[in-house]
Amino acid sequence: MKWRSDLYLKWIRSKPCMITGEPTSDAHHAKCKGLGMGAKCHDLFTIPLTRLRHSERHSMARSDWEEKYGNEAEMVLQMINQALEECVI
Repeated sequence: MKWRSDLYLKWIRSKPCMITGEPTSDAHHAKCKGLGMGAKCHDLFTIPLTRLRHSERHSMARSDWEEKYGNEAEMVLQMINQALEECVI
């Protein structure tokens, strides 16, 4: 069973985009190994992105996107750490 939380996703969307620092509209679910095509990870594994950067992430290979913007898993960990510091989780 995957962890789902509308409140956590709302908090993610309230944060600035991890790439541009602009206001965020999307909570991007990081890609998880072993899940089928189109399956989402737990809501915990999300990062805030603008709609443009979110669309770009889904249109690029992970390696190309990470070469351009940085490691997606590290971004997820930064958000989890911030959520813990702010007592969101």
